[in-house]
Amino acid sequence: MKTMILRRDRDLARGHLAGDRVAASGGSARDAVYATIDAAFGQAFIHNLIKRMVDETFSMGPHHNANRRRFAPLLAELSSADIGAALALVEGRYRAERRATVGLFRRHTRARADFYAHTLLALRFIRRYHGGEFAFIVAALNGAEEPND
Repeated sequence: MKTMILRRDRDLARGHLAGDRVAASGGSARDAVYATIDAAFGQAFIHNLIKRMVDETFSMGPHHNANRRRFAPLLAELSSADIGAALALVEGRYRAERRATVGLFRRHTRARADFYAHTLLALRFIRRYHGGEFAFIVAALNGAEEPND
């Protein structure tokens, strides 16, 4: 039987491993702690966090009010777009928001960048597994049962 390791456990294990490496190489305890924190809460942690958010979004389904409210600003623009155009739009906005997060205290901008990262990952999943159903998914988020062709 294959053992499933949860993403959060992998994040913690990555942090502990980095701390152990620093300690084994003769680094100070403070350096080991910093390495543990950096590795446990680095880019891989953020990517896994966004994957969990996308999993929760898909588990709620397109008719859930939280999904409709979250994606309402994009729905008007995505209703006439195909999956490729939607990906280009969201990726462009994601890159623009990432460039705008220069200051440490720009939480609202970072939150928008996280929203676009979440949306981008969801769109990539849809393109890979449900590309032909994109119009139906957008229509369901808009509250319609079938897309407007």
